[in-house]
Formats: sequence, structure tokens, C-alpha cells
Amino acid sequence: MKRRTFLAAIPSTVLIAGCVTNDAEPTNDIDDENRDPYNQPAQYDEVKHLTVQNSLNESINATIVVRDLDTGTVLSETNITTPEPREDERAVRAEKSVPTADESGNYTAAITIEGRGTVTTEFDLRTPVSDPVLYIGLAPDDGEPFGAGVDGAPAV
Repeated sequence: MKRRTFLAAIPSTVLIAGCVTNDAEPTNDIDDENRDPYNQPAQYDEVKHLTVQNSLNESINATIVVRDLDTGTVLSETNITTPEPREDERAVRAEKSVPTADESGNYTAAITIEGRGTVTTEFDLRTPVSDPVLYIGLAPDDGEPFGAGVDGAPAV
């Protein structure tokens, strides 16, 4: 009788050991299609805003439209006004900031300044420590009504 009990115990132990040591492929819950190539978080805790800096030698009234570059969806449309920089200032910050997005991605900002025209600039959001800055200034090319660019580099 003891022999039967012992033999019955061996296959059970082997079966249990087989289940414990059976390593299947580890599952990865990350969706590779939506994974950011920069290995950054896809979602931020809050909406990031563009801080606007005016370097033109005049006050400006502008409308800024931010779009998701991938989908074309308008994320915000904001009217801003900034005074002319004084002699001792290189740039003047607008009182209002422009809401952008709460996730990592690629975006465009179309800036229309009354009396000057429209310029569009592309930018991306990747782990900004602070809000990105939209610089408006003189055009690098005479064919443009003014220049614009976004600095999304982390402030450290």
C-alpha cells in the first residue's frame, strides 16, 4: 500500500513542477504601434501650453491655431496681444498662453498676425519639464511675413 501512495505522489509532484517551470513567452502590455520612439510618456498630467515671446519691433495682435499633425484636429484657437518690446528688451511675453495638448506627439501652430499674414511651424512635445515657448520674430527669409518657431527643449 505504501508503494502505491508513493507512486501516486510522484506523478502529482512532476505535474505540479511542470506547471511551475513552464515558462511561456512573457506578455508585454505595451502596444508597439502607439509606443513613442523617444521612450517618453504618452500622456501628461496636464495640458501643456505654448508661452508666446514677441521679438518683432511692434505690438502684435495674433490668432494662434494649434493642430495635431497626425490627425489634423484643431486643439485650440487663441487670440493674443503683446506690446512692442522696449529698447532694453529683446522680446516681450504675451499675457496669455496657448493650450496645446496633454500627450506626447507632433503638432503645428499657425500664427496669423493682423497686417502681416500667416506662418505655420511644426513642433513636437517630448517630456517638456516646462511649457514650450513659441518665438515670433523677424523672418529669416524676405519672402515670409515674419518668423516663428517653437522651442520644446526641457528647461533644466
